[in-house]
Amino acid sequence: MTTALAWITGRICFLAKVQKLLNHGVAKKWCDMEEGCVTAQWRAASVG
Repeated sequence: MTTALAWITGRICFLAKVQKLLNHGVAKKWCDMEEGCVTAQWRAASVG
């Protein structure tokens, strides 16, 4: 039971981090959640 709980907790933490990254990308206009694509701003930022 403890192993299953640890596994579930780990997955929840992972999904929370993914959601945080997605929200950050939307705020920076790097991605468009409705379009599901990477924007030109992200491409420009990622070139370095």
